[in-house]
Amino acid sequence: MQIDAFLDVDGMGLELVARTLQPLIVRSAAMNLGEVCLFMESLSAAAERNPAGVVRLTERLARTDPAHRERFASIARTAGANAGRAADPEAVQTELAARWLPAEDIDTLRR
Repeated sequence: MQIDAFLDVDGMGLELVARTLQPLIVRSAAMNLGEVCLFMESLSAAAERNPAGVVRLTERLARTDPAHRERFASIARTAGANAGRAADPEAVQTELAARWLPAEDIDTLRR
């Protein structure tokens, strides 16, 4: 990932402050992005291990739009259903090959 930070200020004094604080601001943004990624990773793992629990979590998000909650619940259900398949590299390869090859050709390749 790459983070681009832009700060637009008017005045020489503010520009000096912005240039001085820029490394701190960028470092803080990078750390925040890293924390968000770790959170998303743990949320994804939770959805794979316990999709019903994550769906229950979505029901408690009172200030979130109902359409967004339902989409979140749907993604959690899908993650739980796909958890076992994603661990098998051959299943993933077969699924990808099935997009372009007829079933007979896939069976021939498996043999």
